[in-house]
Amino acid sequence: MTSTDDLSTKVIEKVAACEDVDPVELETPLYEVINPDALDTLFKTPSVVKFTYCGYTIVAEWPSSVQVHKESGEAESTTSQADESPVD
Repeated sequence: MTSTDDLSTKVIEKVAACEDVDPVELETPLYEVINPDALDTLFKTPSVVKFTYCGYTIVAEWPSSVQVHKESGEAESTTSQADESPVD
C-alpha cells in the first residue's frame, strides 16, 4: 500500500473534495483529530472505523470503503474502493 492508498490520505482527499478545497487548505489537520499512522495500521485488518472530522462523519470499512457524511447524516460522497479514484 502506497501513501496515496492509505486510509488517512483517502479521508483527507474526500473531505477536501466535499469542501471544494485543496487538501492542504482544510481547517483542521487530520492528526489533530485522529492519529493517521494508527488509522492506517488499524485498517490493514478487517475493521470498521467511524470518527468525525471537519464537520463530517467518516465511516471506513475494511478493505477499502470510505464514506463521508455531513454531520446532519446526508452522504456527501459515495463509497469508493481502493483501486478507484476519490469520488468528488
